[in-house]
Amino acid sequence: MVQAYLHRTQSDVEALIDDGMGHFRLCKGAYDEPATIAYRERPRVTQAMHELIRTCYSAESRAKGAFAAIASHDEDVINFAKAYAYQHGLAPSQVEFQMLYGIRRELQTALVKQGYKMRIYVPYGTHWYPYFMRRLAERPANLLFFLRALVGD
Repeated sequence: MVQAYLHRTQSDVEALIDDGMGHFRLCKGAYDEPATIAYRERPRVTQAMHELIRTCYSAESRAKGAFAAIASHDEDVINFAKAYAYQHGLAPSQVEFQMLYGIRRELQTALVKQGYKMRIYVPYGTHWYPYFMRRLAERPANLLFFLRALVGD
């Protein structure tokens, strides 16, 4: 997993691609890191995510074997990835999105119908509940998505 909000991520990704190890799961970042090592403002984190998508989806990176799965429920990030991939000749079947089980199910279904790969992430194990609660808390809209899924709406 590569976290876009870390200051060092862009250079790490570029180095890994150059070394032939460019298979990534890109996410914005989910931990409370200090401003000395991570971007704290949501627009700047989204910008960093866009930059990583550009890097991973570029023809040069793909020629070196790069692949990036986009792990986000953020429609701005998803729409950017779709548009950039289209503009650079990637078919929907070459793009993978990843989302948490039960959150944004209608968006998951729509992406699959458009031909994109969708991987559903299901937290489990002894620490699944704290992880899940942290993910819900980081974006209040996630709670609404979860509650809708829970009651079947």
